[in-house]
Amino acid sequence: MTAIDRPDYPDPDYACPVLPSLDVDETEAWFATLGFATLGRWEGYLMLGRGPLELHFWSCQDRAICEASGAYLQVGDVAAYDAAWRPLIEAPARIGPLEEKPWGMREFTLWDPHGNLFRVGTPAQAA
Repeated sequence: MTAIDRPDYPDPDYACPVLPSLDVDETEAWFATLGFATLGRWEGYLMLGRGPLELHFWSCQDRAICEASGAYLQVGDVAAYDAAWRPLIEAPARIGPLEEKPWGMREFTLWDPHGNLFRVGTPAQAA
């Protein structure tokens, strides 16, 4: 499979986290439940996208590396993501409470089944 173009992403300049995965098949299936589509897949490498959010994963056999990895996903409406994703999260994945943070963000934390940490947030004044 080759990578697809991203016509849904308006700016060609953006950052994309590259995170470890203990099982690329499991990662692909788990993120599909959160609305991510597969953008590309090669031996040991996976690209996922959901609107302008893009995540890449590489095959890794060390859970400690996963548990030391993470990304911040800044979204337009964190409450909508929280409402959509919270009912879907089951162990070993985890989700934290939606909170106002002292750094001006309204956010929640999400751990994927392999231990990668995601903070998902919206600037508090926009929330």
